[in-house]
Amino acid sequence: MDVLLYALFCLLLPLWVFGGLYLAVEAAEMAKEHYTKVKTKRE
Repeated sequence: MDVLLYALFCLLLPLWVFGGLYLAVEAAEMAKEHYTKVKTKRE
């Protein structure tokens, strides 16, 4: 394996992981907000 490619992969992997975690948290927050809005509307 090319050393440069390996270094690039090692740099990008954490970014992808953190990006995925960030998106998951954002989606959870949005879903929670939507759920609370629906809940308050029903009462």
